[in-house]
Amino acid sequence: GFNRTVKMLGTMGFQVCDFEDQPHLCFAHYVKQNPIHNDIMNSSYEVVRSVFPTGKSGGVPLEADLHEFNVIKGSPDPTQRSPNVHSESTAIISSSTTRKLGEAFHFERCKAKIDWVKTSVFQEVSLDTNRVLYQWDSFDHIPINDSVNCPGHDSVWMNGDSDWSPFDHFHLNAVDKDPHGDYYLSARHTS
Repeated sequence: GFNRTVKMLGTMGFQVCDFEDQPHLCFAHYVKQNPIHNDIMNSSYEVVRSVFPTGKSGGVPLEADLHEFNVIKGSPDPTQRSPNVHSESTAIISSSTTRKLGEAFHFERCKAKIDWVKTSVFQEVSLDTNRVLYQWDSFDHIPINDSVNCPGHDSVWMNGDSDWSPFDHFHLNAVDKDPHGDYYLSARHTS
């Protein structure tokens, strides 16, 4: 992907987005020795906003990932707003966390026992304050056995037996939001 400096290790989701009624460049990227950044760059190639996941899910701090950074224009019309339609511009950002299950999950279809899972999380955050306005976690909504994969089915997917090898049951790829405040998710491991 596009790299603006030698300090950047990789960039995903490089796109034009509308921010403050002007076209900007939006992208997520790794930076050496730092967490993943979700940046908005103006026409002079200056970063004018950086957005990060904050807080925890399931008591575990969130880690940024590169799957989603989606700028959502606010609605100036108060009659169009609902609990998930805001007057300010927001961004949907993806993150993940690793959780140890209270007791092992026996995945009958896969004939596997899972002790650790990687969950997919997205947050909608204010671009003015970076305050989290909404948060969703796959672990709270999608059963582990809804995954089309089995733990350790190849050398890439983890087997769920430790915190460095959690089973990725959902794998969020993209999130979008319609004008009514409804979210649409695409997840690789639930097909």
